[in-house]
Parts: sequence; C-alpha cells; structure tokens
Amino acid sequence: MAFPLVFAAIGGFITMTASRVISVVAGRKLAEKSRPKPVIAPLKKDERSRKAEADYFRAKSEREQELVNIQADLAKMREVEVLANIEIAKAEAEREERTLVISEKNLQLRKQELELAKTRLKQDIKLAEGQRQQAEKALQLRERELELMAEDLNERRKLSYLNLELQREQEANQIALKLTEIQSNWDRENWAGIISREEMQRLLIEAQKQHRLVMMISPPDISDCPEFNTNLQKEVRSEVKEFLEQHYPLNNDTCPVEYYGKFFKTAIFDAEVKQLESDLSPVPTVVIYSDITDHKIYFHVTFWGLENPLSLTLPWHWKAEQQKLIEQGLTSEDSMITIRQSIIKIHQLLAAFLADLYYLNINPLHQPRLLEMETDIPPEWMQTNLGILKEIQQQKLAEYQQELEKPKFEPIQRFVY
Repeated sequence: MAFPLVFAAIGGFITMTASRVISVVAGRKLAEKSRPKPVIAPLKKDERSRKAEADYFRAKSEREQELVNIQADLAKMREVEVLANIEIAKAEAEREERTLVISEKNLQLRKQELELAKTRLKQDIKLAEGQRQQAEKALQLRERELELMAEDLNERRKLSYLNLELQREQEANQIALKLTEIQSNWDRENWAGIISREEMQRLLIEAQKQHRLVMMISPPDISDCPEFNTNLQKEVRSEVKEFLEQHYPLNNDTCPVEYYGKFFKTAIFDAEVKQLESDLSPVPTVVIYSDITDHKIYFHVTFWGLENPLSLTLPWHWKAEQQKLIEQGLTSEDSMITIRQSIIKIHQLLAAFLADLYYLNINPLHQPRLLEMETDIPPEWMQTNLGILKEIQQQKLAEYQQELEKPKFEPIQRFVY
C-alpha cells in the first residue's frame, strides 16, 4: 500500500512541528503568569450606598432568620406528621386487630349458626315426619268418619223408609174403609170440591200405595178489596205449586207432598173443611184457606194426620204494612205489589213449616227442609217458627234415642229355691 510509505516520509516533519507548537504555547502561558497585575483603586462610597448596603444586609439577615424559623417549623411539622402517622398506623393496626378479632368471632358465630341450622333442620325433618304421620292418621280417621256418617245416613234412610211404610200400612186399612163410605156419601148437595168421585177414589188409592202429605189451598175469600181481585188467586196457586215441587216433590222418598191448588170450586170455610176431613180422614192433609178484608187477611189452617189435629187462625194486618212501605218511600202501586208478594210468601212458608212438622212427628230422623232455606226466610220467622222446628227436632231425636236405649227384652227373673 502507498499509505505506510507516506507516513514514513512525513513522520519526522510532523513530530518537529508538534514540538514547536507546544513550546510556543507553553512559553506564552509562562510569560502571562510572570507579568504583574495592575492595581485597581477602590471606589469611594457615599452615604446612600452605605445605607442601601446596610438595609440589604439587615433584610438579608431577617430573611435568613425567617428561613431558619420556617425550616424549624417545617421540621416540627414533619415531626408532628411523623408522630401522627405513627398514631394513625398504630390505630390502623389496632383496628385491624379488632377487625381480625371480630372476624374470628363472626366466624365462630357463623359456625354456631350453622350448627343450630343443622340441628333445627333435623328437628324440622323430625317434626315434618311427625306431622306427616299425624296427617295420614287424621286422613284415615276422616275417611273412617265419612264411612260411619255414610253408614249412619244409610241407616237413617232405611229407618225413614220403614217409618213411612209403617205409616202407609196403617193408613191403607183406614183408606179401604173410607173408599166404601165414599160410594154412598158422594152425592151430597153443596159439595165444595171440584174433582169427581173417581178422582177422590184415586187420591185415596194412591195414598194406599205411597205415603204422602196432601196439601190443599183454597182460593182466598176477598171482600171489598179491588186490589186483590185480579190474579191473586192464580199467583198463590201457581207460586205455591212451584215452591212445593222444588222442595217437597211427590217423588221424594222421605218427605213427599201432593199439592192440590184447584181442588175447590170457590172459597171455603169451616163447614166445607169438616166435610173434607170426614172423607179424607185416613190421609194426612193440610188445608190452607184465607179471608181478605179491606185491612186484614186471616190465614186459616186445618191439619189432620198428626197425633193431635191442628186448627188455627193467623191474622195479618196488610193495610198497616202497606202504610209502612209508603212511609219508606214506595208508591201505592209498588207497595201493593209487595203486599201481594208477601201473601204468596206466607202461603209458601206455612206450607213448608207444616210439611216439616208432619214428617218430624212420624220420623224423628227427618231433616227439616225449611232449615235449608234460611236465606229466603224473614228474620221474624227465623226467631219463631224455625226455633220451634229445631226444638221439635231435638225433642224427637231425644225420644228416639231413649227408645233405642231401652232393653229389647225383659230381664229373666231368677228363681230362689
């Protein structure tokens, strides 16, 4: 290469040049050091300059003192802060310790609660099992109770049928005799009935076959009362028929009622009723007939077939009741409609009460149908007539129970030898 040759050629020159440069520079520095410095004369200070310097140094001293005080205050604050941090750290440590203690207690409480829950669960399971067994036993007892009630109801029905059959047999013999009498007594004058002799015989023969209570209602005898002259007789006849067919149908096995709403040609009174009683004496019969005046209605009831025949009169002041309705705000026409409906309702309730009374007398196990109609019965009837029926029912049941408890056979006398 050409570069080494060049370096070799110029190397001595470069070395010499460098030495001279160094010597020149070094010589200049030495000369500068040995040269004396010029003396500068001090400036002459005036009064203002001295005062300014004094003020400066005084302010500087105050500033330095204030800085020292600030540094001291900062040091104290840092010390207070450190102490506060120490207290805070200590308090936090105490809180952490208390929290740890509380957590440990909570854990213990949770464990205790868990144990209590387990114990309670076991008790609940045991209790539920006991309740289940009790429920099963109660269900079995209830089923048995229903079976016994069904058996009792069946026995009561049998006894009811037997009582009715015995009553029918007793009446059948009397009816047979009465049929022979009717043949000779039928053609009497002024007979109030509208059925034929054959129809009367049929009524007696049907009573022989099936026991029933005969219910007859005569048309009301109305005098000087135009308010009642139209349709009242038809309304009473039809409404009572519908009522008895609903609650005491003839095809009922325990309390049949045969209703005659148009048996009589005209309104009747005692003489006609006695004549009818003579012809139908073997057949239990209720006859309801009434007289209507300008201020009252008299309900007459004749009932044979009971142990003691019944004959009574029940007056009702319809005019006074109408006046009360008018005072309550009804018009004369509306109040009259209410009075007519009340007359129909009285006929229905009388018929029901007498039917239940009869069947309670021949069958102590009869359940009065009137008691099942309490919602349709006025409060005054609830307190009187229903109370009477309940008392009769309890009395008949008590008598029936005493009869059942009597010994069936006389005790055998023991002989003493």
